[in-house]
Amino acid sequence: MNSLYKIISFFFVLSVFSEIKANEILFLPAALEGEVRIRNSEISQSDLKYEFAKLSSDIINEDLYVSASAYENSNESFREVCSIRRVHYVIKDFYFFPQNQTPSVTTSIYNCSSSQEIRKESLLKGYIYQSLRDHYKKVFHFIPAKSTNTKETFKSKESNVLFFIDASASLSNEKAELNQFITNEIQMRGMDLYSNLVSEGSYFSFLNGEISSVPFAKINSPEDLWVGYRKHLQSIKKYKDVNVQFLVLSPIQFTKKKEWINLINDARSKGILTYIVVPYSSEHTYYQNIDSIVKITNSKSLPVTVWKKVGFLQGDEKYLILHKGYLYSSDENPGNFLALDEMDKKRIQIDENITPYNMSKLVEKYLNQKIIQESKFQSNMTNLLKNTLSTLNYPESVNSKKVLIRSNGQAMYILVKPNVNLVKGQSYILESNFIIDSSSSWNIRNNSIRTKIHNLSYKYPKLLEFKPSEISDYLKKFNLSELKAYLVVTVEEVL
Repeated sequence: MNSLYKIISFFFVLSVFSEIKANEILFLPAALEGEVRIRNSEISQSDLKYEFAKLSSDIINEDLYVSASAYENSNESFREVCSIRRVHYVIKDFYFFPQNQTPSVTTSIYNCSSSQEIRKESLLKGYIYQSLRDHYKKVFHFIPAKSTNTKETFKSKESNVLFFIDASASLSNEKAELNQFITNEIQMRGMDLYSNLVSEGSYFSFLNGEISSVPFAKINSPEDLWVGYRKHLQSIKKYKDVNVQFLVLSPIQFTKKKEWINLINDARSKGILTYIVVPYSSEHTYYQNIDSIVKITNSKSLPVTVWKKVGFLQGDEKYLILHKGYLYSSDENPGNFLALDEMDKKRIQIDENITPYNMSKLVEKYLNQKIIQESKFQSNMTNLLKNTLSTLNYPESVNSKKVLIRSNGQAMYILVKPNVNLVKGQSYILESNFIIDSSSSWNIRNNSIRTKIHNLSYKYPKLLEFKPSEISDYLKKFNLSELKAYLVVTVEEVL
């Protein structure tokens, strides 16, 4: 009976979808209630309702196997629109923006064939574009979604990655972050992540699975980790398309430099690039050892930074930052920066062992200032891993050419496909996806595979128009892996 039900359901969805061919979803101008704060000040309030409809149609065309468009006339009923325009569904979104609360959207879907109307509602948490994408996947669940590969994205040969983790007591704080990263970020990207762990001398292996079941209790001996790492290397040959590994070890383990140099070089001989994730520690010699290992093995290090916000009795508020064994104070939130070097900060001279748990007391002792308020400490480990994976999947040179453009007075280089013809001095609409890249202009880089160039008459959602500097701000503010944006650009030089 279940099989028969599934077959009937499948053919029902197929029959609905088979009728959908072109211009089948039409978004009416949205209804807006409350104070709508928008970044693009050039959009007038009278145009805002249409721009929300244009944004919605852009999302549908991007994510689903269906064609959508926006309708400028808001005075006609659903039935009237169906008779005028050859469409299958007419959609109207009702947005509510309450003051100091999470906004919401209610989508009304009118089926022109059956004259039936249904409604779906969602809260719009975080970045509204991403929340709307999730909302429409729920609303149009009967329409197949485009896969990551279909959407002309680029997957590098490093698409699947490998973790080797020292599941010891000293890394118990990192356990929750690692688990969340593996279960959320990796699955969202459609990648495979192989995690191998050593805990109390035992070896554990997972494919895209939670590591929460593995105890992070006792300290692993160097010998146990070496044995586990050799098993880890032996398992590489059975993993598909793995060219990158992350080592997450207690920093003290790298005091055995010679052994780890040999082990990492062994992975290097198999074509594996190694990233050493360095949890916080107050021992500067550990970082010196790691820097030496990185240099000799041609690998890379990702030192984790932790911080907390504190309030002093005299009224000042500061961020206390523990990075590579040193403690700093700053007026700026480290979470808003890609690298600590970009921050205005001051080192606090402390000659004791520093941890996230004692740094407030040590600051009181060495600065002779009373702390009356403090937040929980935070870490940038998830962002380090996320940005590294984004960079791996957005290679800087994949059959592309560089173009110097200027947008809103801000110059930057972009990558485009070799067959894209651009004329110096001409202006265009640039459509692309961007990631964080600290080595590029404005700390962002675009994906040439997902870059499109349009003429100035092209109609695009103005709510997705950005300045280069705003793209970086949004990526960091909303903790995004990538950001779709439109820019009005002038070509300065084609390299």
